[in-house]
Order: sequence, then C-alpha cells, then structure tokens
Amino acid sequence: MKTISKKLTKKIVDMLVDLAKNGTKYETFWGNYAKNVKMGIIEDDKNRDRLLKLLRFSTSKNMTGLVSFEEYIGRMKEN
Repeated sequence: MKTISKKLTKKIVDMLVDLAKNGTKYETFWGNYAKNVKMGIIEDDKNRDRLLKLLRFSTSKNMTGLVSFEEYIGRMKEN
C-alpha cells in the first residue's frame, strides 16, 4: 500500500506541474485546492520541492493574476 501511495502521489504531482503550465486552468484548480497544496508542503517532506512549484501568489505588480513562487522570489531578488 505504501508503494502504491508513493507512486500515486508522484503521478498526481507530475500532472499538477503540467497543469500549472496552463495559467487559466491552473488558476481554477488553485482557487479550489490551494489549502490542500499548502498543507502538502507542510506535511510531505519528500515532495516539498516539487509542491513549491505549484504555489501561486497575488502581487502588487500583477493585480490581474497569480504568479508562481519562482517568479515571486525572482522579483524580490531584482529589487
């Protein structure tokens, strides 16, 4: 059961990373499941780095949409 759980988790995270490349569909997903992704980052040490790629944030530079964690950190480093 643990092996099945690990493989399913990996497959789901991979599918979500692919979905994140499509901004419109992912924003809908994010609106419904943001809390679950955030809890996954806290609880799942093994997949934390991959789940970080799924985070989205509202920013003052992009009032109409969400930006990824990497974009958010990149903007902080620019200033």
